[in-house]
Amino acid sequence: MPAVALFLKLCWAGCRVLKLLLWIALGALGLLAWKTFAGLARARRQAGPGPSAPTPAPGALRGGEEAMVRCQTCGVHCPASEAVRDARGTFCSAAHRDAG
Repeated sequence: MPAVALFLKLCWAGCRVLKLLLWIALGALGLLAWKTFAGLARARRQAGPGPSAPTPAPGALRGGEEAMVRCQTCGVHCPASEAVRDARGTFCSAAHRDAG
């Protein structure tokens, strides 16, 4: 009977060691995964943003729409990108700017 008790005692101690080794292995695997993903995120941040979108024209709105501006001379509305600007205001053409 003492031999069986000794065997069970050694077996139980062995199971505890195996459980401990399993937890150590899982912890090491988790640490490795965390370091890997943290390194990838750091590399992505250091690379900076991707290619930037083209800058919209002055007066451009969302969705490809463009703001319209009113000519100071004739009152016609034209796209802001085609308007002629001056210290006196916005005009639909250089002729109206000069006539102003």
